[in-house]
Amino acid sequence: MKVFLQLVTSCIIISICACNSTPGAVSTTATIPDTVSVKLELVSDSLIMPIETNIVAGQTDRLFITDYLGTIRIMKKDSLLPTPFLNLGSKRNIKNPESPVGTICSMAFHPAFASNGKFYVCYNAATTVAGHPGKLMVASFQVSSSNKDIADPASEKTVLELEGKNIVANSAHIAFGPDGFLYISIGEDGISDSNYVYHGQDLDRLNGKILRVDVDKQPYAIPVDNPFVSVKGARPEIWAYGIRKMWSFCFDPITKKLIGGDVGEQLEEELDIVEKGGNYGWPVKEGDAYFMKKDSPMTVVNIPPIHSYTRVIGICVIGGNFYEGKELPSLVNQYVFSDFNGSVYSLQENAGQWSRESIKIVNRPVHPFFICGNGRDSNNEILVMGYLVIDGKNKGVVYWLVKG
Repeated sequence: MKVFLQLVTSCIIISICACNSTPGAVSTTATIPDTVSVKLELVSDSLIMPIETNIVAGQTDRLFITDYLGTIRIMKKDSLLPTPFLNLGSKRNIKNPESPVGTICSMAFHPAFASNGKFYVCYNAATTVAGHPGKLMVASFQVSSSNKDIADPASEKTVLELEGKNIVANSAHIAFGPDGFLYISIGEDGISDSNYVYHGQDLDRLNGKILRVDVDKQPYAIPVDNPFVSVKGARPEIWAYGIRKMWSFCFDPITKKLIGGDVGEQLEEELDIVEKGGNYGWPVKEGDAYFMKKDSPMTVVNIPPIHSYTRVIGICVIGGNFYEGKELPSLVNQYVFSDFNGSVYSLQENAGQWSRESIKIVNRPVHPFFICGNGRDSNNEILVMGYLVIDGKNKGVVYWLVKG
C-alpha cells in the first residue's frame, strides 16, 4: 500500500505540475503583506487525494468530494457516506499500480441535475493504442433511480475522448458556464519528452485549449457562436487556445467571465480571464515570460495574464473561486486561489488592475501541506484540499478556511 500511494502521489504531481519543481519541499516565498488571517478547520482526513468539491445548486445537505484515485464521495452531516457516489477506481489495473486508468480529473453537475439526474466526469480510461498509458474521457452518468446518493455506472455515455501518448497527464477541468454549455480545459506539456511537438497554437488540435460544447445533444453539439465554427481546418469545439494546463477555472458570479490558473513549465504561473477566441500564448509565452526562444520561428500575439508570479513565489498555481461567503467579509468578491506549495492568496481588481495579497494561515500544519484543489460549500465558504506528508506517508485532507 505504501508503494501504491507513493506512485499515486507521483502521478498527481505530474498531472498538476509537470513543471520541473521539487514537490518534496515548499518553495521559498517572497515577502507579501498578509491582509487576512484564517484558520484551517478540518472537514475530512479520510480520503486519499482530494482534488475538488462540488455542490448541487439549491441543495445544502450534500458536499461531493472528488478523490483523484477514482471515487466521488458524499459528505452529509460532517461525515463521509461509506459507499462512494461513483467509483471509477474499479477500472484500475491492480497489476500495474502506475497506470493512470480510473483516476478522476474533474466532475460537473448538469444545470438541470435536480430534475434529470445527469452529471459529467472527466477521467482517464483504458486504451487499446500501443504506447499510450490511457485516454482522456469526458462522459455523462445518471444518478440511480433508487438512491440519490449513488450513481448508476451502467448509465455512462461517452461525450468526448482524446488519445495521445501524453494526454493522460494533461488532465482537464470541466464546468458548466452561465450559458448552460460545458467548458473543458485540455492541457499540453511535453512531460519531459524532448521530442514532443506543442500544439497549443494549432487550431486543428484540442491540446492546449478550452473547449465549449452543448451536451444536451448526443454526444455533443457545437454552439453556433463558438469563435472558430467558420474557420477552415479549425476544431469548432475550441473556445480559447494557447493554454498550457488550466488545472481549474470558475466563472465570476458578477461579470460571468471565465477565470482560471494556468500552470507554468519552468518560469511563471499565470491567472487568466479567458475570452472568446482568445490566444493565451503557450508555448511561446509562459506567463509574461518567453518559454520558447525569442528567435523561435513561432511568434504569437496573445492576451496577457491578469496576474503572474515566478517560482520564487510558488510551484504550481491551483486556481480558486470568487468568495461570496460570510465567514471572511474582507474577502467578499475577491478571487481566492492557492498554489501547490500550500500558499493561499486573494486577487482583487481595481480600475482594471489586479493585485495579489497573501492570506495568512495562522494554524498551518506542522507537516508539509500540498494543495491540490479549491472549492466551495453550500454556504459559499472556501475549502482547500490536498495532502499532508507525515513521516514519509501522504494523508489526504479537506479544510474549511475560517476566521483566523
